[in-house]
Amino acid sequence: MLPMPESLILRLGERTLRIVPFAEREEQIMHLLAEGVTDGERRLSGDGGRAQEIFDLCKNAGFLETAPSDTGLTDADLARYDRTLHYFSEFETANGPSRYERLRKLLSTRVVVVGSGGMASWLLYGLACCGVGELVVVDPDVVEASNLNRSILFDEADIGRPKVEAAEERLRRFAPRCRVRPVQATVTDAGSIAELVADADLIVGAADQPVWLIRQWLAEACRTAGRPLLHPSGLRVGPFYLPGQSACPMCEWAEQAEARPGFPSVVERLRRLPRGTSGSLAPWASVTASVATMEVLRYLGRLGPPITVNALWEWRPDSTSAIRPLMPHPKCPVCSGEGRAGYGRGDS
Repeated sequence: MLPMPESLILRLGERTLRIVPFAEREEQIMHLLAEGVTDGERRLSGDGGRAQEIFDLCKNAGFLETAPSDTGLTDADLARYDRTLHYFSEFETANGPSRYERLRKLLSTRVVVVGSGGMASWLLYGLACCGVGELVVVDPDVVEASNLNRSILFDEADIGRPKVEAAEERLRRFAPRCRVRPVQATVTDAGSIAELVADADLIVGAADQPVWLIRQWLAEACRTAGRPLLHPSGLRVGPFYLPGQSACPMCEWAEQAEARPGFPSVVERLRRLPRGTSGSLAPWASVTASVATMEVLRYLGRLGPPITVNALWEWRPDSTSAIRPLMPHPKCPVCSGEGRAGYGRGDS
């Protein structure tokens, strides 16, 4: 709703309706319609038929609907995800899924998140907040004091506890109907994560160690299982990998190695240096996690193609963001560019 000096503009998706004039009586009528009351003339006697006129305008323009008798959702879910359902309503079409179908699907999904550190903590809260039904959290580490400058899953009382244990406790308290499965384990190769990947709807690689190898192992596991993978890190999100259809995380490796032949040796030396020497802030973690969470929601909620399919979202030093194309690379050590003829960013 967009109130103007003498009118009200209603927008829903591509639909627009303007109500003129719009004054106190019309405000009362809109409140009644929002409450599900359609006999406005009886409730607002003496309005000269204005209530019925507005009712007809809204109905004919598609801004009113009959509440379904059975949504397949509990009253608790309808209450908690009320605003989510309103958001999903903007994507409804005559032949597409309803807002309730989208939410039911989301509530039945399983997402594996590898890593539960700074950025991952915001991501996990975001996914639980949006309605992901099950979160499998994989991390071998314990909470350290240095985590607390950017992580919202932990507090000082958690120092020394396994991260996945503390994460499970916080997430269950925040979203009791979200199933949380903690897995305290280290990803050492593609095989070590294969079982968890196989029955997931989506995998998010939110770990950064060992540098580049963790990307390769997750991409290999997801390619074998045919499962989608999103890899956010630092101030970057992507690519959103659809096996056989789009670029995988290691296509960027191939791109970098082709442009700079010394790149692989630099990465190898980087792995031997001490960890934890780079700076990080909560705002950076939250921004990256928010973009990644929306990518997950777009895919699982069937809202449209993720923006990071065959692309990278990047945050620039001047506090602006940009999308950089990343196409499947024929020299990629994981996918060999097999997605070049597949899914494009503009496909649905």
